[in-house]
Amino acid sequence: MEKLERGVYRMSFGTPETYTYVGFREYPARVAGEDHPAPFSDAEVGFEVSARGCSLTMPLRGEVYGFGLQLKAFRHTLGKRVLRCNADAPSQSGESHAPVPFFVTTAGYGVLVDSARDVAFYCGQARRKGASRHFADAPGSSSPEATDAAYRNELPGEATGMRVEIPVAAGVDIYLFAGDDMLDAVRKYVMF
Repeated sequence: MEKLERGVYRMSFGTPETYTYVGFREYPARVAGEDHPAPFSDAEVGFEVSARGCSLTMPLRGEVYGFGLQLKAFRHTLGKRVLRCNADAPSQSGESHAPVPFFVTTAGYGVLVDSARDVAFYCGQARRKGASRHFADAPGSSSPEATDAAYRNELPGEATGMRVEIPVAAGVDIYLFAGDDMLDAVRKYVMF
């Protein structure tokens, strides 16, 4: 992980592509505000390359918002978003007039996935290896506690994370924006 500015970090994985959002930036960063530590470490991020492209898994703390102009959804936690341009988005799929591979969380950090491809985000659905749901009773039980646990809308916690899939790419840079709150993280992103 490389620290670029106060509260701004870059993590590189594999061989990032040449044509990306940050690659076309015309002005230098002017990040202001207090310094904050990175929201997670290198060891907490998983990366793999396959014939389909590359994917990342990272911890997710808090509720997820962002991804550019999203007319059909505001809160993205526990949803899948595939960011691609579409003038008439059919549902809460991530398609929009202006998709941006940046999200911010209520935990006070934001993440920019620096790719111009149709990136897929699984917001809070990536379970760590060995993690499982814990039900009140044994499987097959008809008790109200087991039924409630099976159908509970789980919020991101210990067992969930963010999974990001980038088709065709063999690598990617991600930028972390750490702040006191969501507003501080977004300010750093905008000034970056």
